[in-house]
Amino acid sequence: LVRQAEVLGALSAEALRASTSPFEALGHEVARPHPGQLDTAANLRALLEGSRRVRTHTEMDHAVDDEGHPIQDAYSLRCIPQIVGAERGTLHHTCEVVRRDLNASTDNPLLFEHGMFFHGGNFHGQPVAFAMDFAKTAMIQLSVLSERRTNRLLAASLNHGLPAFLVGAAPGLHSGFAGAQYPAPALVAEHRALAPPASIQRIPAH
Repeated sequence: LVRQAEVLGALSAEALRASTSPFEALGHEVARPHPGQLDTAANLRALLEGSRRVRTHTEMDHAVDDEGHPIQDAYSLRCIPQIVGAERGTLHHTCEVVRRDLNASTDNPLLFEHGMFFHGGNFHGQPVAFAMDFAKTAMIQLSVLSERRTNRLLAASLNHGLPAFLVGAAPGLHSGFAGAQYPAPALVAEHRALAPPASIQRIPAH
């Protein structure tokens, strides 16, 4: 899903003629070097290399709105490395926790050499529960990002010259891809409803 989010983010950047400036290595490697963010920014640079649709940093410097203010891309484009990269980092952490637990000994008691017994609680699943809740919460932002970009692609006032609803003729008479946009906010809401952490709900039996 994270890889797909990066590919779709790059395609959206091309469709919306976004700037490549937010993906430049220096702004990530020097200013905020979270590993997931670095990986996602590098993947976006690779995906967009050679594209003639995206704008360069120099072109963005000369882009202004009707009032002469410099134009920056929407957060749903500009912040892909920060959002999807954070998801990458979260999943890396989750995988480490799960991998460690899969290779753990969770019996009780545990028998060690020299006849030592360990009576403890290694059977308790709290480390994995916390990690899975962390991953589940982070996943919500992938759907939020997708919904916001879909909305931007369909809106003629925001999509840099693409037809409204991405339909070839008679927008309004023909809905185009608006039908795909309508359920997207509902899916985001459903994801949010399913996201509250389950790991906080348990109460010890004694």
